[in-house]
Amino acid sequence: MAADGALGSRYILVEQIGAGGMGTVWRARHRDTGEIVAAKLLREGLASDRDLVLRFVQERNVMLNLRHPNIATVRDFVVEGDRLALVMDFVEGGDLRTLVHERGTLSPAEAARMVAQVAGALAAAHTMGVVHRDVKPGNILIDGGTGQPKLTDFGVARIVHGPGITQTASIIGTPTYLAPEVADGTGPTPAVDVYAAGLILYELLAGRPPFVGEHPMALLRQHATAAPRRLPGMPDVLWALIAACTAKDPAARPTAGELAEALARAVPSVTGLPALPPVGMEHPPLVTSEPLAWTHPP
Repeated sequence: MAADGALGSRYILVEQIGAGGMGTVWRARHRDTGEIVAAKLLREGLASDRDLVLRFVQERNVMLNLRHPNIATVRDFVVEGDRLALVMDFVEGGDLRTLVHERGTLSPAEAARMVAQVAGALAAAHTMGVVHRDVKPGNILIDGGTGQPKLTDFGVARIVHGPGITQTASIIGTPTYLAPEVADGTGPTPAVDVYAAGLILYELLAGRPPFVGEHPMALLRQHATAAPRRLPGMPDVLWALIAACTAKDPAARPTAGELAEALARAVPSVTGLPALPPVGMEHPPLVTSEPLAWTHPP
């Protein structure tokens, strides 16, 4: 970092507000306007990868043109010495993971509405040929003023790992929401984002994802050999969508646009239904998942 906290010629880094496998997130200020933005600094050393820097530049126009009310807009790309950074809208508030931790579970109507908006954002991205690849509660920010979800980190996985590259590091990073075909080495398609959205809908209703475990390989195995288990009180319409989104065959899943529309239509029918009691992480995996019949040896 520069001595004065500068990021390129336009921004000043104010404070670090997050960190993950892809890099660090900073609250930053635009030098000229004083506006507060979020800066995602990709992890050190990436700028020495010429192919990655080329992808970074190639992704710029796509990311800058990706606009949707439920997407944290990418405003700028910074290439400076050994640093690469994306500058995005700053969303005041926590993320969906924190909300679930605080609330335990959401009511069916609130969960359906939340995921419908996320699915709408994914549909807009998919129309432009952009697959998120890392949809998870930690990448869904909750606007403190409106309560609306804002999907963030679009383009980061594509830049770091390439549009059609599957790397072990990226698989192990967030295996909880990883579609089984990606773990098998298939290039990610829009269906992987829909799979993750279905798991998130389940998590908002149940209080935890259907597939849990301490070891990443155990989680990857569950994605391949188990299905989410329906809990008492899960509304028929939402359970049907969860089952469709988490189908092992990507072709059997709805599109993100279809999911968004179906969830929006479902909201009136589930309004007034109470939130389910949360399932804690201390409960065994089989509370929220069940083995697929075909996985049993003869």
